[in-house]
Amino acid sequence: MRKFKILNLQRKENCHLSLHRQGFTLGELVIAMVVITLVVCVTLPITLSKMKKVDYTAYYMGYMAVKDMSVNILQTVLNTPLEEPAKQCLVQYADECINEPAFIPVPVSKSECEELAEIYDNIYGCYYEQDYYAGAVKACNGLLPGAGGAMKIFQLTDNGTDTETLEKLNLLNPIKFVALCMSGEGEYYDCPMDYTAFWYDLEYDTSGKRASVYTDATATGGESAVARNNATAYAVCLTPIEEVEPDESEEVLDSYNDVLCDKIKKDYNISASDCSVSPTSVQSKVTSKNFTGLTPNITMANGLKLYIGSDYEQISELSDAVDTDDRKGFKLYVDVNGDSGKNKLWEDVFPFYLLGSGKIVPAYNKDEPSGGNNRDHLSVNVIYDSYTGDTREIKLLMSDANFRSAACAVGYIKSSKYCDGKVQYDICKDVTHDCRMLIKEPVKVF
Repeated sequence: MRKFKILNLQRKENCHLSLHRQGFTLGELVIAMVVITLVVCVTLPITLSKMKKVDYTAYYMGYMAVKDMSVNILQTVLNTPLEEPAKQCLVQYADECINEPAFIPVPVSKSECEELAEIYDNIYGCYYEQDYYAGAVKACNGLLPGAGGAMKIFQLTDNGTDTETLEKLNLLNPIKFVALCMSGEGEYYDCPMDYTAFWYDLEYDTSGKRASVYTDATATGGESAVARNNATAYAVCLTPIEEVEPDESEEVLDSYNDVLCDKIKKDYNISASDCSVSPTSVQSKVTSKNFTGLTPNITMANGLKLYIGSDYEQISELSDAVDTDDRKGFKLYVDVNGDSGKNKLWEDVFPFYLLGSGKIVPAYNKDEPSGGNNRDHLSVNVIYDSYTGDTREIKLLMSDANFRSAACAVGYIKSSKYCDGKVQYDICKDVTHDCRMLIKEPVKVF
């Protein structure tokens, strides 16, 4: 019994000693706190850096999504014929609409003119075997413009600045009007005038020998009476304005941004789309730099939100690009982190240019270290070929550059507006060196 008790006491003593060793001295606590502080100071910046890398990965994903669209659907979009909007008028005055090109009418004979006079009340009589006025009435089914419509066309040609409309009207290089002039001896002869003339819907007098053209050398234009056998006055036909009810069962695509949105919707695995959101609504958010509350045109399956900020049009930031196909395109805004971010321009919403040339150009803002001006968003290496005899070697010209610097250095984009002081490297001007960019995919942390 005594031996058992002694052993029991020894166990209690050992237990007591073991409990005593689990405590820490003040010195040990101080050392532990120093170690913890060092660990936090070292690992916290690494953690923050990893968080930033997630954002850079998201930007890269946005860039690649837009690039994929340029490869797969851009040319299909631009080659899609658009529906002409109802009641579209190149020139309109009151209820007169002119859509068709101007032309010099084919003259009709006196006998045919007399037949036409029975049909159209804007022909009073017939006197010529070469009647151009009656030919204009015939070609236009009697629908010639009045003085107001003719005046609008004349002012357009006199101004000469709207070259796109003038080309559609066949008046980019109009035929100058030829009138009868009197010589000093009292003889008449054809003399060209420095203006263009248009037949319009009004006989000048009831004899029918002359008809009105709208023409004048002044800036405002005016009417003149000329013989109906004059071969240098244009005819323009009116287009009847009809109320056209759209077929609601079919989707009418009347702009390229509609076609782009519709094509993305059909070709990609998307979770939602609203192609009715207009570029005007997007641009209002660009002005405020806050996209909160705006419905995206496209929400991709991976959460990227896509806003189409323009129709296919000239991009002011690239308007001086050497390659004309680099001047026009779509402005696309990509929210790279979907619902989880601030929806702020240059923070998590970034603009890209999808160009007619097929190139993808990240936009940038001088005041924001973001987008195409930030090497962390898109890190780019530039390489080129170097030849020594028959030996070809690939060399590194730039490392970890931002997109803008790299694109301008290799001549990917030749635009002084976009490059703004950054120039193409001389070695890259030599096509044999084949300078090219390599977009570096950021390392995914999670």
